[in-house]
Amino acid sequence: MAKVNLFSVGVDAAKEAILARLKKTPPGAGTTHFPLDRDAQYFEQLTAERKRTRYVNGFAQQFWSKPDNRRNEALDCRVYAYAGLYGLIAMGLALNRRVDALPEKPMSQRRPATGLTNTITPPLKPTPRRRRAIPSPYL
Repeated sequence: MAKVNLFSVGVDAAKEAILARLKKTPPGAGTTHFPLDRDAQYFEQLTAERKRTRYVNGFAQQFWSKPDNRRNEALDCRVYAYAGLYGLIAMGLALNRRVDALPEKPMSQRRPATGLTNTITPPLKPTPRRRRAIPSPYL
């Protein structure tokens, strides 16, 4: 029987990291690059969900909300691709090579950009929830 590595996917943290990269400007390291063939529907799916907060028994709970009529397959695919990348890194894939460390080629010999960045940032860690102060009946 073959050994299978299983990984939990932090979907909330991955969505936060992906959407934070979408907000970064100007283009460069740490930003998200896309192929030119992506249409408006792809970007509507990528940005379909919003982070919301609701209060349950006085405690804030954050969740991702999507309107019923919107599709979000592009975001889901990107989340699992992001998780797959970090799964490969956790298994020992080295991505330490940087573009500036490569030998310089003349412009005529360079390949066109693929839309991928060569810098990897770790996923965001969730912030610890603060407990609400409950007044003591004995004071």
